[in-house]
Amino acid sequence: MKIDGQIIVFYEKDKLWKKEEVDRIVQACKGKDAVVEDVKRRQYKQPPPAPFNTTDLQAEAYTQFKFAPTQTMGIAESLYQQGFISYPRSSSQKLPPNINYKKS
Repeated sequence: MKIDGQIIVFYEKDKLWKKEEVDRIVQACKGKDAVVEDVKRRQYKQPPPAPFNTTDLQAEAYTQFKFAPTQTMGIAESLYQQGFISYPRSSSQKLPPNINYKKS
């Protein structure tokens, strides 16, 4: 079963400093049942990230997908023409107030 999220486990020692010790413990736990004693959920507001500027968009596209800058801008232009995005054409991350975006 795949579990998404953070799993906190307790061990008799406060901290483990050696990878070999962690690997040994992981191997000893494989195939054994675990007991869930507590589940915590919380809600919080997370503001959206700032919009990409042209340089950051190109850098992220290269980092994630190895896209050349011209390929990135071609994709952005195509998405823009289809009305899916408003892509950056400058290095500014400021949004003009006249586009009526929702403030958080």
